[in-house]
Amino acid sequence: MADEITLTIAATVDKPTTMNQTAEFSVTDLLRTMTGNDIVRKTQTIGTTDTALDMGAITNPGFLVAINLDATSRIQLYNGAAGLVYGSLGPGDPCCIPLDPTCVPYAKAIPTAARLDYLLISR
Repeated sequence: MADEITLTIAATVDKPTTMNQTAEFSVTDLLRTMTGNDIVRKTQTIGTTDTALDMGAITNPGFLVAINLDATSRIQLYNGAAGLVYGSLGPGDPCCIPLDPTCVPYAKAIPTAARLDYLLISR
């Protein structure tokens, strides 16, 4: 089977008082084939130290779709314990990140623990 993953991403910027312009960007019905058979759908508390995301049986991650549920803390996303940061989610920020298949997703909340709601999809 092909095209098991459908992504739709959209953004609108409208601040005419200072920018004197608006912008829209969207990608709809982006189809991707999933060769693995695993997903993890979870809300996880992220601590202020290195916290591994629960990957379940996934050994070859494909996409991370997530949202920071906290109202004040930021969540940094990185590869491996103390690895390179590849994302930083402010309070309420969402993301959709294609992951390198060797990525081991970790997170850390700053300045206090926060909840991360996410869907991790195998490649």
